[in-house]
Amino acid sequence: MNTTGITNLGCPPEWDLLSNTFSQALYIYLTPIIIGIGLCGNILTILVFSRTDLQRQCVCVLTITLAVADSFVLVIPVLMIWLETILKREFSETSIFWCRTHATVNSAIIYRLSLRGIVDITSNITLMLILVCIMHLVCTIPFQSCWLYYQVVQEQENNCEWLKSRAKWRNFTFTIRNINYMLNFFLYSCSSLLFRDELFKLIYLCLFPSTQPNYPAYYYRRNSGYDNTGRRFSLSTLILRRLSRTTEYTNG
Repeated sequence: MNTTGITNLGCPPEWDLLSNTFSQALYIYLTPIIIGIGLCGNILTILVFSRTDLQRQCVCVLTITLAVADSFVLVIPVLMIWLETILKREFSETSIFWCRTHATVNSAIIYRLSLRGIVDITSNITLMLILVCIMHLVCTIPFQSCWLYYQVVQEQENNCEWLKSRAKWRNFTFTIRNINYMLNFFLYSCSSLLFRDELFKLIYLCLFPSTQPNYPAYYYRRNSGYDNTGRRFSLSTLILRRLSRTTEYTNG
């Protein structure tokens, strides 16, 4: 999405067309909030799934990957397009690549879950990811529908009102789509009791390190690098284990 480029001949630039409109004000003031909250939430998600018992869950690698992808989308295309709008100048055209990357990661979640026959559909972790995928569709469909509609409708080059209407709806739906990149942390927190418990424990131990003796087993798991059987445990080992198990299901 390019919100700063020059419009067709006979009409002013888009930032002038959208001046003093609700969609432009919503986009300008809400986007930095989305970026800030989204990055904090994604960092917490990565910490919870990499430093607590949740790293043994089958969805650990997928959720961490999705959090990283969301963060890249927020930092690169979303922030860059917002700066282009504020400064009224173009920087790059990288947003398409990152949006496709994010969509690919979401599709990978659905595909990998379908391969993992051992995942119980009643598990709150599985339902949590299904909810993430549903909200991804809810947030992105309006923008895609708007884009498709204005691609099908013939562009009226010298009609500034038509161009203004297109830009307003594009800005509004683009803002809704960006909410998706900060939403997952809150979906995890609302839908998974296990995620909330591990998050609270992690925050509590970080804020009050003197209470670590009250959580000896939890502290041991976070710092020893060994699992409950005494074997060495790491995130890379978990990734290789998950990949090998997925191969077994696809071959079987």
